[in-house]
Amino acid sequence: MKAQNFNLSNDTFNKIFPFYFFIDENLSIVSFGRSLIKLLPDLKVGVHFSSIFKFNRPHLDEISITNFNELKDQLVIIESNASNSISLRGQFEIYQQGFLFIGSPWFNSMDDVIEKKLILNDFAIHDPLIDLIHVMNNLKNSRNELKELLTTINHQKNELKNANKEIHDLALFTTQNPDPLIRIDFEGNLLNTNPAAKKIATIFYEEKPYPIEEFFKHIIQKVDTTTNLWNFKVQSNGKCYSFDCISLFEEGYINIYGRDITNDRKNQEEIRKLSLVASANKNGVVLLDLNGEIFWCNEAYQEIEELDFEDIIGKNILDFGSCKTTDKSEREKVLKGFRNGYLFEGEKNSIARNGNLFWYKTSKQPIRDKDGNVLQYFAIIEDITLEKQNEEQLHLLSAIVKNNTDAIIITNAVGETEWVNDSFIELTGYSAKEILGKRPGHLLQGIESDPETISMMKSQIDKGLPFSCEIVNYTKTKEKYWARIHGQVLHNKHGEVIKYFATQENITYEKEFNQQLVESENRLKTLITNMQSGILLEDDNRKIVLVNHAFCQLFHIEAEPHQMIGIDCNLMAENTKNYFKNPEEFCARIDKILQQKKLVITEEVNLADGRVFERSYIPLFKEKNTMVIFGVMTTLP
Repeated sequence: MKAQNFNLSNDTFNKIFPFYFFIDENLSIVSFGRSLIKLLPDLKVGVHFSSIFKFNRPHLDEISITNFNELKDQLVIIESNASNSISLRGQFEIYQQGFLFIGSPWFNSMDDVIEKKLILNDFAIHDPLIDLIHVMNNLKNSRNELKELLTTINHQKNELKNANKEIHDLALFTTQNPDPLIRIDFEGNLLNTNPAAKKIATIFYEEKPYPIEEFFKHIIQKVDTTTNLWNFKVQSNGKCYSFDCISLFEEGYINIYGRDITNDRKNQEEIRKLSLVASANKNGVVLLDLNGEIFWCNEAYQEIEELDFEDIIGKNILDFGSCKTTDKSEREKVLKGFRNGYLFEGEKNSIARNGNLFWYKTSKQPIRDKDGNVLQYFAIIEDITLEKQNEEQLHLLSAIVKNNTDAIIITNAVGETEWVNDSFIELTGYSAKEILGKRPGHLLQGIESDPETISMMKSQIDKGLPFSCEIVNYTKTKEKYWARIHGQVLHNKHGEVIKYFATQENITYEKEFNQQLVESENRLKTLITNMQSGILLEDDNRKIVLVNHAFCQLFHIEAEPHQMIGIDCNLMAENTKNYFKNPEEFCARIDKILQQKKLVITEEVNLADGRVFERSYIPLFKEKNTMVIFGVMTTLP
């Protein structure tokens, strides 16, 4: 792609960079922007830079031409020496043996802009400074409004707290709850009880009976009442209760909420078993004793083994296909693991059934009592056939991708390279270690890489859309090549971007060939245009592709050759047939030649005005379309 040369007028440059100034090799002011003079009225041509400005960043003790050369490609902040102290933020570029400063003033608020008597037209349209100042002012106003709102809310909160204190006290304690509710002070004295709590006269705690009045004085000594919430369990009247205690320090008392957990305790073990089963009901679930004998299984396990419930119960789990173990030493090892409470996880096995192979993953976990003793085991058998098939398919696809002749690259969601194939390494010259973790564009794109194409790729990726493009890339040794890239975004089942996948085809030779073809066609076009014989080139749809001046002169056509491109040759033949001695014969001959698509050389044609032309028809084939040089017309003497 050819580089563009930009020549901007003074007015255009002023519109784009209204705060610029240019200094020569002696560091004297040569020219400056129309808006800069409004900020610095003392600024004049010929004045030395140091008499007007000083550097804030980077700090320079001495201002010299050497320092200016070192400032290239850096962000600088300069400040005027005048009392109004104007700061400019921008960069210096070496230009015409001098230094060009491009930047804009640095203001903290809109008041600064107004104070300097600047208006919107004093800034470049692309300069975001005014917008940023507006945003800062809006944020400041919003912060002040939030402070006022917070003050109002806190005031209302305090008023509401005071107004509802009595309601709050009543809400903390209700007399209509069917569970026992008790209130005590921090010394254990009963302050209040609801009707359900009044029925509790004696409390058994740690197998000892206590009158309710004495119990709380006893328990208050054994717990940490400084915590907000504490709990203990007791028995009374043949029932089990769980008491949740909340310490209200500001109110000076403790609220105790009782709950009858008698049935909970009776059903706790059964519920635990059932919850384990319910949590894995899509997979096979088996309950077995420490000898491996099954005493319960779900329907999914029956389907896996293709057996009825009665044919499974009482049998050893190691005798069934998904967990089958025939080696005697291995069976003993598993049974010993049962007795010692080992965790068996991730075991894989297969079952051949009806000509198909099914894969299962088995996990066996111990069930313990409150003292940690192993009571029994439960096993979960998960069908992983599809997972196994996917693994094999993924392995196959990985092999195909790895050996693909096109360069292939996979990145993570933020565009950092995770994997490349051998073709990518061969094409770019970068090793896998050099590219992994880096963004491909940062390494491969260079000075001739089209910015619009780069922007398009980034935009498509940000939107999660595929893209195809052709772009100049560079190898590790900075050798340029043309690449045709096809990119795809990979999503998870929730539609979230997880990876990017792209193929890169080296089309350098194709580009060079096409360029040579274009150059060849241009040379042929130039040759035809300047030939003295009249020449007309049409496509197989009988539309004019090219005509030269000599052809137009032969038939006294006033239009320019380029104006005739696209005209229907049938219509043109009909309009010009009267130039010939035998018009109908002329048109019929054309139709016959086009139908036969054969070469015709130096065929004489008589015109009505007595002139004699020599014409030739040459069929040219380009891909599937036929283009015919309708006439190479030459006037015979």
